[in-house]
Amino acid sequence: MRLKVFSSSSKGNAYALIDSKGNSLLLECGVPVVEIKKFLDFNLEGIQGCLLSHLHGDHSKYHKQYLDSGIHVAMGIETATGLGIENHHRVKIIEANRKYTSMLNEFTVIPVNMVHDTPCFGFVIKHEEMGNLVFITDSYYSPFKFSNITHWLVEANYSEGIIDSEGYGTTNSLVRNRVLESHMSIENLVKLFRANDMSKTKNIVLTHLSDTNSNEKEFIKIIQRSTGKMVHVASPGLVLDISINPF
Repeated sequence: MRLKVFSSSSKGNAYALIDSKGNSLLLECGVPVVEIKKFLDFNLEGIQGCLLSHLHGDHSKYHKQYLDSGIHVAMGIETATGLGIENHHRVKIIEANRKYTSMLNEFTVIPVNMVHDTPCFGFVIKHEEMGNLVFITDSYYSPFKFSNITHWLVEANYSEGIIDSEGYGTTNSLVRNRVLESHMSIENLVKLFRANDMSKTKNIVLTHLSDTNSNEKEFIKIIQRSTGKMVHVASPGLVLDISINPF
């Protein structure tokens, strides 16, 4: 199993999970679909679908291209209604805490409600080649504890220390407060990991780092120190082997 990062920032978010048979599950619609097509050599037959966490543009901007390309996109009803596509024949409405399987039963997905300023799902994704992966984006904390997680693809948007040192005045105080109430800080991420059993975790991939309020190298050190696990940053172009048994 490979994890491919196309983009992970406020400009756009998109990832893919690709198994050894060429079956893939897409996460988010935040980059033009042609980027997905190029990576897959324009063979879309293996795409099992796409999971869309919420309606904000950096995650959903190109949803129409995905649908027009024959890709089924799964999302919550609030997201579908907000985008005006709740009746589209390739949109699958999913509910929190229910189990879903992909078209060929390769991937199993359980959506979970996250804490953002608009309805937002995280996902627990299971595949025999990778075990369990948790995907959390745009949530200032996780209201859930998870078990038997092999890989984490999770937001580390900002540092409380950095954002408080940036000198936010009256004009930008609303921006600061929105970030604090809708995105995961590195401090809250440490708390999340401490609250969960990390014994089976192999990889942690940090996503959605702020250009101005994060420090990539320091974030990696912080999470490595607190978990003892392999830590990566979701840089565009990253391809990571997340197989349970990579050799």
